[in-house]
Amino acid sequence: MKLNPLLQKLFFFLIAIVLIAKVMNWFLDFNSEINTIINIAMFSLIGMAYIYTGLFWDKKLIQTIFILCGIFLIGMNFLKETTWISIMAIICLLIPMVIGRISSKDKKELAEQ
Repeated sequence: MKLNPLLQKLFFFLIAIVLIAKVMNWFLDFNSEINTIINIAMFSLIGMAYIYTGLFWDKKLIQTIFILCGIFLIGMNFLKETTWISIMAIICLLIPMVIGRISSKDKKELAEQ
């Protein structure tokens, strides 16, 4: 299952726009509404990337973790911001990255053996 090249270019274009907007916010200091929209777009794109990446894992547990973290990152934008939501968001951002890092090391070790 491969992403359509047009959709892939659109996704990377949206990521670039969000990244440029985040950097511009440092210098132009956008108001809170625009900053909120930028953050919603950023977390939604990260969530979509985690969901899409989760579909390619062979292990069901890792696949489930990626998909659930992606769903949470998208869904948290529609929930009232609390301390617990922020803590869960940080966990959902970091866990898939840690899993990806560990599994890439495992693949390298298996290739060496």
